[in-house]
Amino acid sequence: MELLGRDLSPKTHQVLQVLKNEPADGRLLRALNRILENKARKHYESKRVWLVIRNTHPAWKQEDIKALEHCILMPEPNAFEKVWILGDMEGKSGIVRLYP
Repeated sequence: MELLGRDLSPKTHQVLQVLKNEPADGRLLRALNRILENKARKHYESKRVWLVIRNTHPAWKQEDIKALEHCILMPEPNAFEKVWILGDMEGKSGIVRLYP
């Protein structure tokens, strides 16, 4: 299985299977918080780091993300100056700033 043209690792495949079995309500929030947590653990070779996440789920749009903004957990510490998420695969529904 591929996502964004890349083969998925066994761990990613396992996480996707778990998400598939979870109720749709809250799935976006749990997945997004997990991504932010994983990205915050990484070290970046720059003083100014902007994280841009691309939403690839066809049912989730900018409005869905904006509705959950108050529930999104930004891990501290993190290396990010700003964090953005594209509302859809091509960015047509807009972009949402998650941090700060």
